[in-house]
Amino acid sequence: MSTESRLQNLFPTAAEIPEQYRLGAPIEQRE
Repeated sequence: MSTESRLQNLFPTAAEIPEQYRLGAPIEQRE
């Protein structure tokens, strides 16, 4: 698998990212 594909899996489209992440909450703080 390419790096780009892995990044796309780790970082989905903005529409799929919870609002707190879009607002800049560090990934380490997700529950």
